[in-house]
Amino acid sequence: MAKQQKHKPFGVLNALIYFINVLILAVVICSYMPIHYGYWWLDNLLSLKLQWALVALLMLAVNFFIIRKALIFSLLTCLMLSYPPLSQFVNNTQAHETTQLLNIAQLNLRYQNPDIEQLLERLNSSEYDLLALQEASDNWHRQIQSLSKSYPYSVGTSDSSPSPSGLVLFSRWPIVEHQLHFLGYRGGHVIEAIIQSPETSTPVQVFALHPVSPRNAELWQLRNKELNSVAQLVANSSLQYKIIIGDLNTSPWSWQFKRLQNQSLLSNTSNLFGYIPSWSYRQDNPLITWLSSAYIDHCLISDDFILIDKSQEQIRGTDHLLITTLLGMPE
Repeated sequence: MAKQQKHKPFGVLNALIYFINVLILAVVICSYMPIHYGYWWLDNLLSLKLQWALVALLMLAVNFFIIRKALIFSLLTCLMLSYPPLSQFVNNTQAHETTQLLNIAQLNLRYQNPDIEQLLERLNSSEYDLLALQEASDNWHRQIQSLSKSYPYSVGTSDSSPSPSGLVLFSRWPIVEHQLHFLGYRGGHVIEAIIQSPETSTPVQVFALHPVSPRNAELWQLRNKELNSVAQLVANSSLQYKIIIGDLNTSPWSWQFKRLQNQSLLSNTSNLFGYIPSWSYRQDNPLITWLSSAYIDHCLISDDFILIDKSQEQIRGTDHLLITTLLGMPE
């Protein structure tokens, strides 16, 4: 009698590899679904597309050497990750002729910053037109006021209303109007300001904010409420030039970020300038920075602007990068 062929047992390792493949593919598919996710943890997971891409590449190698039948999962995952987010990783700077340039800088100072004096000195010596700061501690109120020497117009620097929710806005352009929106909870302030071009008198409406970090379901809902409120304010504005800027505590791949763009009709300035590991930046280990980073510091603009350049800079004392965005206002 012929001997029966013995089948190799499926094994725990193989089952684990298939499970990881299916999990990664499921997460990536969810990131493309145009529906609302009611789970705070899932929305946060969808925000980490860079990390999922790295895991997908790792699983591609694992599948090739261990279970080649599972390569289909890796290939599908890599294909889905490559488009459209691929534009986030391609630098495509283009220069344009404009009548007016607007140079914007944004930075989360970090409440525990031990180098605040040197940081403010660095900002005072810069030539930004607009400077949006987050986590400006009340304990630094006098020091932060010193920026008024270089930026004569500001919101959030008065003694009666120092840095609401840690927000401060400085400008070299005249601030012709401003107001504070309070959403009813601690940390729920939004600065709305209209700055005016000194050359053409063109108004630019700016919304500066720093929603709470979505570390649990309640905070996730508060963050979403703030982003939705700002999106509605922008949508109701009839001005031509509009900007949303700040540490938004969400990445370009989050469902809530996509909703913010759709409701406000603003464009993300990061689309052509590569992935920026804006948080959590570690000066001692760039590799760990990339592996654990999230792109949460954003500048969204109306389509009438021309996006000219975008850059990043490491700043001592904070775990965020200083991000600058150069805009043009054509005729």
